[in-house]
Amino acid sequence: MKRGLDKKGLNQIDWVISLAIFLLYIAWFFIFLKPQIQISSYLSPLGYDVKESFKNDFYYSIDKYPIFFASSKIQNDTPIFFDFNNKTGKNFDISGGKDYFLYKNRMLALQNFNNDTTYLWVVESDKTYTHTNKKLDLIKFNDTITTSKGLLARFNNSLLNHLSYNNNNIADIEFGINSYGFTPQTSNFTEYIILSEYKAKTQPITLFTRVIAKNSLIWFSAEKNDVDAANNLLMKYSVYGVTNYFSDNSHYGNISSCESYQNDFLKVYNQRFSMSFILPQNTSISFCKNSTVTRLNITMRINTQKDFFLILDTPLFKEENFTDYSIYSGVKQNIAGLDYSILSNETYTTYKTKKTEWGVSNDNNFQIIVWNSSLNNLLMRENNTVFILGDAPLTTRDVYSTEYRDFILNENGETSEVTVSVKTW
Repeated sequence: MKRGLDKKGLNQIDWVISLAIFLLYIAWFFIFLKPQIQISSYLSPLGYDVKESFKNDFYYSIDKYPIFFASSKIQNDTPIFFDFNNKTGKNFDISGGKDYFLYKNRMLALQNFNNDTTYLWVVESDKTYTHTNKKLDLIKFNDTITTSKGLLARFNNSLLNHLSYNNNNIADIEFGINSYGFTPQTSNFTEYIILSEYKAKTQPITLFTRVIAKNSLIWFSAEKNDVDAANNLLMKYSVYGVTNYFSDNSHYGNISSCESYQNDFLKVYNQRFSMSFILPQNTSISFCKNSTVTRLNITMRINTQKDFFLILDTPLFKEENFTDYSIYSGVKQNIAGLDYSILSNETYTTYKTKKTEWGVSNDNNFQIIVWNSSLNNLLMRENNTVFILGDAPLTTRDVYSTEYRDFILNENGETSEVTVSVKTW
């Protein structure tokens, strides 16, 4: 009887010992074989190096600053001319798809005013900026004709020779240099986003004539080609039906005889329309009326680049209407972020290449993931992955991981928030 009890006790001891060995084995398995993922704001030295290398390779920055325009007028698509000097030498653009035209240091943009202050953003970076070649309202444009907002301009060899504005004609337009005719050696027509440009070049002078979209405005630029010589540029216009003129308080009145004087503004008009010139200082103006036709002669000295303008409008147009706005620049900001164009370049972002470039040894590995989602929504992460570099950690070694908020930056300075995960093992 006692022997049976002893045997039963030994069986229970064996069972307890077996269970203890099994539990020790399970504990050993989880302790030594399962990878330990350490999620922390602090990384291992390897993790820190990978994170910094990622930022160095995938980050870039832009400079961004506003230009403010203030006006009391209420008008859309107002032509704004201002000096723009890109001293940094970087590529630049107007943010938000704003159309503009830049000639040397003179920029033109079309701005809407509603009796307040408006602005546009200038961005500068090493990126390449391109513009869609959309046209605004240049209804017809080729090397002989451009139309815009009631204005029809005809050209011959890139020289303006006829204008029509709301059925008012300006004909027999001629250009000359000194006492000779303006005979272009070369002529070119170019269509831009917000204007048509005609270029007529002679040996002494090159003349650009630009018809501005959504306006009845022509912008001229004259440049001397001979470094040592200055030449006179002459313009002649035959204007039908105008009865009055105005330059300043000393030169105005009815057009009944011949007049000759120097001024930087001339407006000839009747009850239906006006034709105005914004001219360089010390420009010579003369005109004579013959029956219903007034013949205008305008002469200016071209010793540097000269810009001047012709505006066709209502009789109420005034010289101050042309520059009825103030301009000032805001503070320049430097914005940094992840470069999406690099993140999406699969050739650039191969794991093997980056591992070698960043000096990660063969015994170590890493994974970087960028999500366009919040830190808390794991399901959204899987559906909004922007970028992955490296495979998921399948290892018996400890895995160190950190996550942080960051931004993807586009070339216009616009940002979108993302979450970045860095794992190393």
